[in-house]
Amino acid sequence: MTKLRPVFIIALLLASTLQAQTWRAGNLRSDALVLPGKCAATWYDPEAFVLPDGNIGFLAQGGQNNPCTANVGLDSLFSGKYNASLSSWQLPASGSCPTLVGRYSNFSCPGQEIFAPYQPLASPAIAKVGSRYYMAFSGGNADFRKGHIFWAISDDGVNWTPFAWDPKPAGYNWKPLVYPKYGDFCATFGVPQLTLTYDPSTAYGPQGAFYLHFTYDHNDPTKALDAYTFRFQYSNANPFGLGGGMQVCLNSGPRGTPCTWVNHSGAMVFDYDGQPADGSDPILHIFGGNGNNIGVGGGSIVWDPSHNYWLRFFTLFDGNVWWQSSTSLSSGIWSAPQIVDMASFHNQVKALYPTYVQSEIYYGGLFWGSFKGRTGMWLFQPADFRGCSGSFSGLGIFVVALNFN
Repeated sequence: MTKLRPVFIIALLLASTLQAQTWRAGNLRSDALVLPGKCAATWYDPEAFVLPDGNIGFLAQGGQNNPCTANVGLDSLFSGKYNASLSSWQLPASGSCPTLVGRYSNFSCPGQEIFAPYQPLASPAIAKVGSRYYMAFSGGNADFRKGHIFWAISDDGVNWTPFAWDPKPAGYNWKPLVYPKYGDFCATFGVPQLTLTYDPSTAYGPQGAFYLHFTYDHNDPTKALDAYTFRFQYSNANPFGLGGGMQVCLNSGPRGTPCTWVNHSGAMVFDYDGQPADGSDPILHIFGGNGNNIGVGGGSIVWDPSHNYWLRFFTLFDGNVWWQSSTSLSSGIWSAPQIVDMASFHNQVKALYPTYVQSEIYYGGLFWGSFKGRTGMWLFQPADFRGCSGSFSGLGIFVVALNFN
């Protein structure tokens, strides 16, 4: 038997320790944050941010029976707020109206007339620049109707004004920023989940730029899932912060290949559409975006000052939460996805709620900041703590600390 030298043994142990480092769930810092209504009420894909008074607020996609929409359970955006002085959460009451409901078009779909004039909203993603909040979100979800990315602003993080300037596509009340140009409005394809980040770097634009990373559900026979990145310049001279110069990352190379940024109107046209593109836009191809760098899935992206990188958490129905990082949004290069260790989270929720059904398919939201005496990275994680049957039903949101070790 060959003996290993002590130095070599130490090197092996060090390498093993380094390889084991990952983001891990720490201690829970909240009970279940819920919409009243048991299994019939649910919310997920939360986006947390700091309100003007310094308290933490969040918006999440969800549904409950309320008098403000013509349905039960159709996705809208509901909000919550933490009151630090009272050490308690202010959450929507039973039957309360959503923060934002879908009125982005005048279309109704066959067999869905009871929902008109409302459409489902999903995946709120918020960036604060100066004193103003900017939100990108999905209209349509791509699992109920054609998925678009819409835009809204707020000065208080509570009341939102959707972007509705002309020209708009025929039949639309709000103007989409990114959307499938062709295809049946009532079909289930397009953008389901997305993230929004503001990068103050002048790598693109004198006042920085917004970046949209999103999953795309293709309208082709395979229903292939893909990933794309768009960006556009920020301008404080525009009330909606829209500085123009929208571009798409075209990149079919392997991981580590930087983005090739190409001007784009936001009206996505694919070769399988068999239709002309919008003006000088390029015709897009399946897997021709940035999917080899960013893993396909819904989640959240925030800046992590403790590591000096952009941190992304995401999931896509494979039983895991994944993370990856990037030091430059303009490069489009992200690290290889690694699994987040969620064991502590599952154990803690199970101890509180024996009916808890463990799953990591529900999109969580990242937040960097101070909460209950700790400054660091946090995860707002939806969970089926009630043990409801059916996917995405009865979910509550838990706040859990994240550690990297």
